[in-house]
Amino acid sequence: MSTGIINDYLQQMADTAMNNDLDAHMNLISEHVQLLGVPGQDAIDYEKWKSQCQQEFSEQLITQVNYDKLEIIPRQDEHLMFTAIETIKTTKGDTQRMAIEVVLSKESDGVWRMTQQRVLSDQNEQQDSSTQLQ
Repeated sequence: MSTGIINDYLQQMADTAMNNDLDAHMNLISEHVQLLGVPGQDAIDYEKWKSQCQQEFSEQLITQVNYDKLEIIPRQDEHLMFTAIETIKTTKGDTQRMAIEVVLSKESDGVWRMTQQRVLSDQNEQQDSSTQLQ
């Protein structure tokens, strides 16, 4: 069950970003989100994330988003946690590939939203990529 929820969630994240659909994209992210581990940044909150997406989407910068090497981390509560490799390609020809750790939480309206994302260090990404993942 959790694999289906996570795969569906990641597909929605990719689709909304590639379609520059800010409202649908931000509906996948909790207003209490924390994005950690971005070099040169403190924790990024919902408003900073929305502002960044607004700029990228208005310029239609993102051409492709995909996720691979998904690994679900077992938890004993109502949250889902996983790691994946996120790849984003832009109209400028840039490709950004990073290992991420994500926590999804089912909020009071029944929607699974990201409540935390952590960009893993290069060392963690190398370790994750050498592990057999689902």
